[in-house]
Amino acid sequence: MRSAATLWLVLIRTSPAFATEPSDVRAVVDRFVEAVNRADNPAAAAACAASASVTDDFAPHNWQGPNACANWLADFDTFAKGNAMTAVTIRITQVQSNQVTADRAYFVSRTSYRYKRAGKAVRESGVMTIALHKEASGWLFTSWTWADQ
Repeated sequence: MRSAATLWLVLIRTSPAFATEPSDVRAVVDRFVEAVNRADNPAAAAACAASASVTDDFAPHNWQGPNACANWLADFDTFAKGNAMTAVTIRITQVQSNQVTADRAYFVSRTSYRYKRAGKAVRESGVMTIALHKEASGWLFTSWTWADQ
């Protein structure tokens, strides 16, 4: 009986429906960062759930609901162009939290934000906080927040 219970536990913990690691969440975050760095807005927006929330330090500061991520990306492009910002990149410098509980995850990282303003290199530091939900298609952002440090 004990070996049957052990086998059941192993099967449950390793089945695709239940198995998930913080590395799975990190991979989704990395794909989002890479897409943003390539200025591939459709790929970056694909990291978000159908109804998500984005909070950032430029107006209107919060985007919610269907297409929130796509709308934030479009507004960021407008903001960047209006502020003579080019060569925008973000980089995760230190993961502070990467927690997975069932079909929910919480990811926090220190992040560098680099760009050129009128040709001059600028580097800012901040914290990126992301809540995710595991759906049939995989992990998706339900909330994404940037805070300057």
